[in-house]
Amino acid sequence: MEHYKGVIVNKDNEDIFAIAELLAVRVRNRLTYDAVPTPANIDTRIPYHFIILASLRTIKEVVQHYQRANQKPPLIIHIVYGEQQNQLISYKDFPDIDIAPIVQASLDQQDTTLQLDLFERVLKILDDL
Repeated sequence: MEHYKGVIVNKDNEDIFAIAELLAVRVRNRLTYDAVPTPANIDTRIPYHFIILASLRTIKEVVQHYQRANQKPPLIIHIVYGEQQNQLISYKDFPDIDIAPIVQASLDQQDTTLQLDLFERVLKILDDL
């Protein structure tokens, strides 16, 4: 089984890294990840397999960062929080970029239920690429 390396962009939601730490426990043997505060802090020399982030604005910034390095970004995992899931999210501005939206509960809500299989789903997407 392949081991994947990713990066989490912590810009829009400070909880995203804590959520990732919690949810990655079950698949720690298959993936590792770095955390960066902004897309500009991603080292494009590192061959990441995936980038996890939480907003369309951050997707745009990641794409621009990789374009400046003359590279295509790796798979982008867009964490869509509960309140966003009912909105129409369009990735039409990123036609050649692999983006996988994954719905996750917002920690700001009472009685939050996290989807514990988040990283299993990320691994399935990566395995299927």
